[in-house]
Amino acid sequence: MLTIAEAERNVISARNTMERDVLKLNIEAFGGAEAYVAGLLYERIAPQIQSVLSQAGSGPFGLPVGLQPKATTKGGTQP
Repeated sequence: MLTIAEAERNVISARNTMERDVLKLNIEAFGGAEAYVAGLLYERIAPQIQSVLSQAGSGPFGLPVGLQPKATTKGGTQP
């Protein structure tokens, strides 16, 4: 039982070491921790920004600015 626990500990330790090394390489590639975090942020929010900016028929940033309501033909009197 003790050897299984020790093997699991070694696996977890090895995984942590590998993840640390990958993180260090990514930070070095971006030129620093701040740039790396900014890159992660932009990677996360870019799809949302793209979907907002590409909305057809809407105002800036997907907001209904300056849009006229559509006329309806259901019941009531039309001017």
